[in-house]
Amino acid sequence: MSKGGDDQPQWAPRPARCDAGSLLAVAGALLAVPQAATAQTAPHPAGTDDPPSDRKAEPAHAFVPEPAFAKDAPAPAEPAGYSDRLISDGKLAPDTSRSDEPAHNRSGRIRSIVAELGGTLISPHTRINGVTSSGSDQVQREIGLSLSGRYQTDNWGMLGIDGELWRGTAGRSGTNSSRRLQGTLALSDRRLALGRGWLADTTLGTLSAPVLTLMSQQPRFYTPSLPLLGGGVVLNRYRALTPSDADENPKSVSTVNLAIGQPGLFGGLRLGNFTGLGGLAISAGAQSELSGRLTAAFQGIAVENTRDPYGVVFGTGDGTTAVPRVTSRGGIASIAWRAPGWRLQANAIVSSVRSTGGSASFIASSGLAAGAWIDGSHRSGRTTQTAGFYYFAPDLAWGNAAVINNVWGGYYRYSTSSQRWRWTGTIDAVRSVNRRGTDGALATADVRRQLTFTTDVGVNAALRASQGRVTAQALGYVDFSTRFGTTRAEAGWSHVPTYDLYRVAWNQTWSLPPSLPAGARLTTQIAFDHRRESELAATTTASAGPAHSHSNAVSIGVNAGANPFAGVGFDASVVYSTSATALSSSVYGPVDAGGGVLSMLSTQSGRTLTANVTASARLSSKWTAIASFISTRSNTLNRYGLTDPSQSPIGTLPGDYDSRQKTSFRLVAGYLTLRYSMSAGSAHQTNGLRHYPFSGTGELVGRVFLDANGNHRRDPGEKGAADILVYMDGLYAVRTDENGYYRFDSVAEGPHRITLNADALPLPWSITAPEGAGTQGTYLKTVDVGVRRTTELDIAAERE
Repeated sequence: MSKGGDDQPQWAPRPARCDAGSLLAVAGALLAVPQAATAQTAPHPAGTDDPPSDRKAEPAHAFVPEPAFAKDAPAPAEPAGYSDRLISDGKLAPDTSRSDEPAHNRSGRIRSIVAELGGTLISPHTRINGVTSSGSDQVQREIGLSLSGRYQTDNWGMLGIDGELWRGTAGRSGTNSSRRLQGTLALSDRRLALGRGWLADTTLGTLSAPVLTLMSQQPRFYTPSLPLLGGGVVLNRYRALTPSDADENPKSVSTVNLAIGQPGLFGGLRLGNFTGLGGLAISAGAQSELSGRLTAAFQGIAVENTRDPYGVVFGTGDGTTAVPRVTSRGGIASIAWRAPGWRLQANAIVSSVRSTGGSASFIASSGLAAGAWIDGSHRSGRTTQTAGFYYFAPDLAWGNAAVINNVWGGYYRYSTSSQRWRWTGTIDAVRSVNRRGTDGALATADVRRQLTFTTDVGVNAALRASQGRVTAQALGYVDFSTRFGTTRAEAGWSHVPTYDLYRVAWNQTWSLPPSLPAGARLTTQIAFDHRRESELAATTTASAGPAHSHSNAVSIGVNAGANPFAGVGFDASVVYSTSATALSSSVYGPVDAGGGVLSMLSTQSGRTLTANVTASARLSSKWTAIASFISTRSNTLNRYGLTDPSQSPIGTLPGDYDSRQKTSFRLVAGYLTLRYSMSAGSAHQTNGLRHYPFSGTGELVGRVFLDANGNHRRDPGEKGAADILVYMDGLYAVRTDENGYYRFDSVAEGPHRITLNADALPLPWSITAPEGAGTQGTYLKTVDVGVRRTTELDIAAERE
């Protein structure tokens, strides 16, 4: 090939090996079973002349000869007559996939783009006798365009762009956003190789401040991620690969992050809708494996003169004059130890907050606060135990966000399972540091038993003691399958100081006949609740009469959907409840195993009727339209709802409950989205053995030349040696062109072994190994290829 041109790969024959085809041929001959031998085609041997090729270096394929004795196998017998039969008796659902969809375009680099044009409308209406509710009945509208694109470069990481343009009334409190167009933009670069196992992820625009891995693995403490308008970078280092590495999910051993910008809030109905809070925030952290079992991390944050985000959300007026300004500093240090089956992590946090202007800060009072917690887990077989202790002083904060504070306590969790059993139990105890918060203890238990392949039963329960009051709940269920579908039957009970609630429910996912439209699905749910009030509640509301000491409620839900045409689908649900007191969410929330539409609506009070319809249509392989409509109505006669204590110096009189708490609520919401999505390309391939899970690439070039003066340097006038095979790592090969030049593109960073097949050298020239590099006179040279660098290796042939 010409100098600087593409390489021309040639493949050398390798020793014969057996593959699956050869083994089948051998087995057929030995067992006298008719077996056709599979012909193998051998590539051209190294010494033949191949036509010019523009392909890059590829792995050499081994020549596999056809077994000699396979040729003498008996001729195949005549096949039996074909019998046309239907699969599953013809009851399979028809294939609704689009037959006109083009195959994925694998040419070029990986690239994708997703664009959405959408609109949202939410209109609530509330009526409460004796209470003004117009402030909560605000119609919200939003229309916007979002764009997300990705492109994988050859050696500069995955470039990305994410942007939004929107207009509407879904902005934050204190911002006048309904009459102007707003937008956000973020530019990113992911997995930019820096060399030696280091990768960089960078973002410019709107982002969330990065959080270290150790900080996000805590079961009782959450480190908020601060929204910013600025820039951030995360550096990750990966350990070099070893022969034993599966390399399926590599994890970084060191991480460094830095983010700087203006703090803000992400809001809106469906779009991000960033709202700036002013001021400046800086977040920085580092994490590293100190040894194979020990990992340490530290994250710090500083916020200067920014508006209190909670004051902006809940404040009134223009959002600037009455909202206090916050300046804070904070830091978290963690150290984790792990061993087979064991994990232990200790953490400490400190924060300092100072607020100025306006009323007191919603985050915390000014001052210094600290906290610490420790978590440990042990796993033996199928049993896992987790425990921890924690202490968080009052007024603890992280940046401009509130975190758990004014509490100390501990927890323990036990979980085990077998082929048929699953047991889980937890105990939590918590107390207030300054005696102004909530004290209590919580115990939960869950047991599940698999009776048969189609039937299992379970019970879960909870017991809570807090502020001198005890509440309890229990729920039992059985899951089974029949020819009608899958069924869950459940029964539950809960107790609080003012009432007892009993529930029975039946949830059914139906098996539908194949005559219905493709993808047809139907789920029904029905629940009956009986509430019995305690003597305390009946005495408090004696004027209401004994008729209210018992109440019943029935809830019915239906969810149906289908895909009647290729690329078209819809889902609809209708829920009706006669409940006069809907507290089932707070009672059954942690253990309600139904998980359907009933549990989603159980927070609404009174008689409710809700309808939800969602439809989607694939207009083409790249265009999709999605529409959704929700309508909810509820009516409540609730004696424990909103009150207005200002009407009486001793509070609301018993006779005022019924007349004052008749309420109605109506919500109508609609969503419409037109989406365009495209993806194409294939992953960028590298040559040579990889030394890191993710690595950059470089180039290896050089010339095999006839060293006439024996100085081992390529001098002007010295000719190149053509048709010499140059091997890299024993897997990739190229042949030198007529001037002796060779080239390997997209070589993985790191060291690589270079060897030769110099049979084509003219006599009396020969190539020997560099001093101390080879054995028995063969050439062997190790070269280190850097990221985005061109490495040169010239190879001299000496006259014998």
